[in-house]
Amino acid sequence: MLIFCILTLCAVAGRAQTLPTQPAKPGPYSQQLRTECDALLRDAIKRPYGWGWTPTPESPAQINKNPTPPLVSLQPGDDPTAALLLLWAGDLLGEPRYREAAFQAARAVANAQDEVGKYPAQSIFHVSDKGREPQMLVPDRRSTCAAMALLLSLLDEQGDKRDDEMQRSAHLAATWMRRQQTSAGMWPVAYPPDVPAKNQIRLVRLDIPDARDSTLVMLLSYEVLGEADDRRSVERSIAALGRLRLGDASRAGAAIWADAYNLEGTLNWRIPDLPPRIDLLATRYCMQTLLAPYASLGLPAAKEALDDAQKSLLALPRQDGKWVRGYDLYEPKFPTTNP
Repeated sequence: MLIFCILTLCAVAGRAQTLPTQPAKPGPYSQQLRTECDALLRDAIKRPYGWGWTPTPESPAQINKNPTPPLVSLQPGDDPTAALLLLWAGDLLGEPRYREAAFQAARAVANAQDEVGKYPAQSIFHVSDKGREPQMLVPDRRSTCAAMALLLSLLDEQGDKRDDEMQRSAHLAATWMRRQQTSAGMWPVAYPPDVPAKNQIRLVRLDIPDARDSTLVMLLSYEVLGEADDRRSVERSIAALGRLRLGDASRAGAAIWADAYNLEGTLNWRIPDLPPRIDLLATRYCMQTLLAPYASLGLPAAKEALDDAQKSLLALPRQDGKWVRGYDLYEPKFPTTNP
């Protein structure tokens, strides 16, 4: 997820400005990048409707030389990330074939989209088949965020000559994403994620990248597609983060965040595995979420929340000069485990 976060933040905060106007000069790092991109082109599964890559197996026993039909992954870190790498490497190295490969991968991503706008975690690489996912109380948004980051970045680079199919796909995906957000700006997830839907509950988790990535991709969608509803989605997310700050529930972490909340925005006290605490991993994700809309849109609410969070963070005790992940709500000088 860290790779996807960096790619998405770059895409949101200044896409064209971060790329040089001239190809990079030859050197060991540009040559290494070229070698890795060439390997991606060589390993691609090429079909008339687009290109893809089979996920890297976790062990040699999982290797299937001739999967029929092959499965490709649209999760962060897999096909969408590979295509973004090719897109930006094409600009950096002045290689049109890398950009063309990114376009072909994006065609395959668009082809995998279902009728309501979601991109599956895995797609059967066949023109007439879509991915199949287990039923969950709340749909998993990770693959849709990753796919949207790719399509929107390509559309942005295409300028006035945008691919109609990709634009329709991105519009449909943004509409689906807005429907996943509550009217109060929350991005609920299913918990626990690895049990049947009947045994799950809806939670707001700030200690995972989901709310951050969902907000950032809606910001990117607004910047590329210009839909006012997408901007309102971002503004609702920022307002929700303001309400979710610990406030009076904590003596030291008033302006920062816990890890899990109920849908109405109250702290979750029901799940032993997620006890309420000052959570610096959640706070990191929240501050990343606030930073991009502030840098891009200049939202005053985002700046205020960032300033207040910084003050609360600096007031927390540290061990050997370092913060730990979790602090007690009332006695922060006694941090919980999980450094």
